[in-house]
Amino acid sequence: MAGERHRGEGSGAREVALGAIDGVAYGFTDATRIGADTLFIAVAEASGHVTTDGPVKGVRVGTMQETTATSVPLLERNGSPSMRKFEGVINHPTQPHTLLAVTDVDDASVPAQLCEVHVEGLR
Repeated sequence: MAGERHRGEGSGAREVALGAIDGVAYGFTDATRIGADTLFIAVAEASGHVTTDGPVKGVRVGTMQETTATSVPLLERNGSPSMRKFEGVINHPTQPHTLLAVTDVDDASVPAQLCEVHVEGLR
């Protein structure tokens, strides 16, 4: 039913608090395993429903162990907060401390961007 929250009973699903920015909650957009940790990207997208698009208010990258998440804002090369809608992430196969992340610009006429994201010190 609309508006109901379901926990994935029996599936091992668990709730993880990711915080919010400007009243918009961060939500996982993708995750991948790196060793014993789960690395994730979370985006705060201001929309009325999870199936509709809206402006990005912030992006975080982090790691998760059990129900504890540690994350930092994702910054552009110029130091400004990223407002890209990242929807995919993997560990770079040959470059340490580097992720490959793909964007979704919500416009079928604009191709997705494949970005290198440099991270250090996340744990």
